[in-house]
Amino acid sequence: MQRIPYVVRAFLIFFLSVTGVIVLALARQVQWKLIGVGMVAVGAGLGGPTILSLTSFHGELTLAAFSAGTGVGFAIAPLYYTALTTWACVSPKVATLIMAAMMVLIFVCFYFIDNSETKCTSSLSDDLSGVHYSALETNENLCDTSNKDDEENDEGTSLSWREKMMVICQLLPHMLPLFITCFSEYIIVQAVITTLAFPSSPFKPRDHYEYYIVVFVVGKMAGRSYLLVLSYIKKDWGEKAKFPYLWVLCLIEVMDLLFLVLAAWYRFLPSVWIVLLLVFVCGFNVGAFYVNVVIIFRNCLQQKYKEFAMGYIDLPLTGGVLTAAMLGLYIEPLLREHCMILMDNTDFCFTRTQS
Repeated sequence: MQRIPYVVRAFLIFFLSVTGVIVLALARQVQWKLIGVGMVAVGAGLGGPTILSLTSFHGELTLAAFSAGTGVGFAIAPLYYTALTTWACVSPKVATLIMAAMMVLIFVCFYFIDNSETKCTSSLSDDLSGVHYSALETNENLCDTSNKDDEENDEGTSLSWREKMMVICQLLPHMLPLFITCFSEYIIVQAVITTLAFPSSPFKPRDHYEYYIVVFVVGKMAGRSYLLVLSYIKKDWGEKAKFPYLWVLCLIEVMDLLFLVLAAWYRFLPSVWIVLLLVFVCGFNVGAFYVNVVIIFRNCLQQKYKEFAMGYIDLPLTGGVLTAAMLGLYIEPLLREHCMILMDNTDFCFTRTQS
């Protein structure tokens, strides 16, 4: 990936995203729609590592801005589609094709990023700009969350396989909790809360999942944006609000998952509001985890390794999502079937709209 110019990557992202959206909107056969979804997914999968790699040339605030932007995107996308198809009575096909036209913004954003005057490769003071560094160390204390742009400009140098393996090994302690957190998140969202509905709630069983997702997305947006918001209010607040203890956030997500699984199995929760609160906590925790882990990835390495390392953040993330999707195919039916044994009204055993 490092050998592929960024402008070529931007074109690939644009081509895959636009083509995939057009196929998805116009195709009638299910297999072609699946191909369209796959193309969009590949484009998105290429876009994340590309943008994260670009942040290695800019200040730390760009990471908080990237995380906040993705968080806002999670909220804006369903709002956009709902507004056009429901409130404006636009057909789903037209609403999807409008998104294809908006993909040109990929090039606009890339142009401004590539020509940004804030682009930098080091934030060293002049008196330290000539410091040379030895080989990569594995001491975990190197990875603190303060801004350590303290290396000379080596971004143009290709890394050897040995250096790449050293970087990956150094990042493993941070990649493992990221994988577990993303796995727990997607099991909760795609396989557990889909089986939790309550007779005492103010909305229908089939509407529960929509409310869960709205609350989850709001929490995720808040979690991914909190550092940027605090930094804009007062710079010191953003610095002090960093949370480097990733295993604590990971443990919170796992405990949230276990509690909700037990609640879905034994049906001991009296109200939907408890689930809504836990779903918000899940979203906020995942968002906060992400914005902190990208900063840690950036600050625990020398400048010459940052571009390579930032592109690997999505690896444990997508691995967790894929593993959760595969396991969810087993967990969701199991919880639903058990619920149907316990509940008189089986409508409360599945919260998604069934066609």
